[in-house]
Amino acid sequence: MVVRCFAVSIAVTLFGALSSRAQSARPVELSPGHGRVVLLLAQLADQARLSDDLSFAVEAQSQAATLLWPHDREKARSIFRRAFSSLRPDRDPETGPSGAAASANITAAERRRLRAELLNRIAARDSELAEELARLLIYTTEQAATEAASRDDMERRELLLSVAQQVVEREPHRAMTLGQLSLSLGISPELGRLLTHMRAVDPQLADLLFSAAVTRLEKCLAIELSELHTLGSYLVTSMNSAGRVNAPAHLIAKFLNLAYNRIMYRTVGTPEAASEKGQDESAAAYFIGKQLTDLFARFLPERLPQLQRRVSELSGAGSFDAEVDLSYAQPSLPSDTAREARLATDDRERDALYARAALGWLARGEVLDAQSAASKISDAATRDRVLAQIARRQTSEGRLDDAVAVAHRIENDTARVGVLVKLAGAALASGDRARAAELLNEAEKEALGAAPHLARARALLTIAASFSSFDVLRAFEVMQSVVKAINGISPAREASEDNLASAAASRATPKLGELYHLDFESTLSALARADFDRALILAQQLTIKEASLIAQLAVCRGAISGTPPDAQSSVDVGGGVRH
Repeated sequence: MVVRCFAVSIAVTLFGALSSRAQSARPVELSPGHGRVVLLLAQLADQARLSDDLSFAVEAQSQAATLLWPHDREKARSIFRRAFSSLRPDRDPETGPSGAAASANITAAERRRLRAELLNRIAARDSELAEELARLLIYTTEQAATEAASRDDMERRELLLSVAQQVVEREPHRAMTLGQLSLSLGISPELGRLLTHMRAVDPQLADLLFSAAVTRLEKCLAIELSELHTLGSYLVTSMNSAGRVNAPAHLIAKFLNLAYNRIMYRTVGTPEAASEKGQDESAAAYFIGKQLTDLFARFLPERLPQLQRRVSELSGAGSFDAEVDLSYAQPSLPSDTAREARLATDDRERDALYARAALGWLARGEVLDAQSAASKISDAATRDRVLAQIARRQTSEGRLDDAVAVAHRIENDTARVGVLVKLAGAALASGDRARAAELLNEAEKEALGAAPHLARARALLTIAASFSSFDVLRAFEVMQSVVKAINGISPAREASEDNLASAAASRATPKLGELYHLDFESTLSALARADFDRALILAQQLTIKEASLIAQLAVCRGAISGTPPDAQSSVDVGGGVRH
């Protein structure tokens, strides 16, 4: 019923306050070549929807809709709405993308994260659609009477406020509406931030939202101290340079009376107050009382003496103003740390101390001492991380040859390749293309010699990205190696009867989350601006469906931002993933 009451008041506000869609501007006109890309994006979104991995399906559809937005907003809205619908709390877990139990393969926390990211992405483009989808969450809460939804309520509340923050500058009335909706689910710490931003845009709307929050507190059977802190912090930060609060005096007085009653509620010295929870509440009440003292002096002076006595009682009971002695936290010198390492008997502790000493010397510019300490680290992974830091420091100082020598001491193939690529970038930045190409060629050779693994594909991607900035042909060649590397770690196409072999194949198979974060943006996007068709063919050669979809989205992003591809190209964009 609380939700329904809020919905009625909000509808009245919306009737006269909502602005027209800021996004109603005409879409960007397309060239024939860009039209091909838009068609491909719509097809990729449809293919992503069929994935059995709901997280991947939502993120890929969101990317496609974002790219479509400037060119076909109705289609983009449809994709956004469809993706969000798959994440609704009332979604049947047995039905989802491709008719499989795709909803069951993610945790509740992951579902909340996806909803938040998607709703914020939508809000940045279409606040009306974002509000519509946010309302669906609220009404779902009202209908699901049997659901123990405290965590879900908090998530929905934060989603509403997150969208409000996105739109407050361009549509403050809509932001206020979303803020009011959030109040039906409690007062969030984020409400104070929204109120502060709204006051800078429209003070009257900020006052209305603050009034709604105070009204909610009045109707609560038990007021949380955290809610008082949120609204009190807003009032304190809204003071102008003259020390005056801009909110109406009657609203401030109403809030202060509520705060006074809550702070005075608990008696100091009772068993309840002595409990751990009671001590926490006493500490919170003490700090809120201190926070509001100036406001009481101006707007409710008759209650100031009682408030000050209560604050003193709370202070005496808890010693909340005690100073902390930080003298023990003084950092030690690298030489002292190295001495501790020599005396350590535990291998792990000794390595950690030598690593700390090496980084300490590096911070002081004593690179030789840092290298000496790093050489004493027995664990290869720890030693590699320290050597990589040393190489980066030498590169920043212009000592490229010394950095290359340190890079060659790194044992792990992937880590060594990563450092060589960074050194190539430094050479390129200094104008030495020949040295950059030499280092990248060495890095490619190292990567190709590594065992089949997603890390090898990721390393080759960084090499291709570096080449793409000055040698597109070599970048395409390395990207072909990337495709082979990813396909080489795909699930075995023939089922093995050997359980050990099957387990090994399963371990080698990359997770979709890992595939989704492969950096195709700095490679295929850049290459698509040079040759869309060739980049698209490479993306379609990936045998893992999801990897191919991600790669094709990157190609589309590059094509849309660059010169449009030839409309008469022989490449079939309707095929999606090629097998």
